[in-house]
Amino acid sequence: HTLMAACGIWNSVVMPATMAAGSSRACAVCSSPPQQIADNEYIVPDTLPDPASYTDRVKPGYESFVVVVGLNTGISCELLGNSPTDPRGPFDGWSCPCDGSVYDPLGRVRGGPARKNLAIPRFTFLSDTQIQFG
Repeated sequence: HTLMAACGIWNSVVMPATMAAGSSRACAVCSSPPQQIADNEYIVPDTLPDPASYTDRVKPGYESFVVVVGLNTGISCELLGNSPTDPRGPFDGWSCPCDGSVYDPLGRVRGGPARKNLAIPRFTFLSDTQIQFG
């Protein structure tokens, strides 16, 4: 199991996490500012290609943190949006340089050929400052 310190995450951090079957995938752990939460909290899920509410994408008690696998769900390609200098797409989330798919800050697909939301890895918050993957 991989541990990660969650304190001090202000925007987006890419974290290689050991997943099921021992594979290593890049995970994005993001702390959303209050305005970004408000902008995404009330989007009607049925208007999205892969309907998911705000609460479907975050853990109870840790609603300001989003944890997703940072790979496009269309063609397998690492996403842009994990670095402050990366383009984040029109929804301020992630964008795929390979096929043009775009995702919002919760990892919900919002456009492009991808039709599925970004995967959420198995993880647990051990405390307010530590996440365990696996």
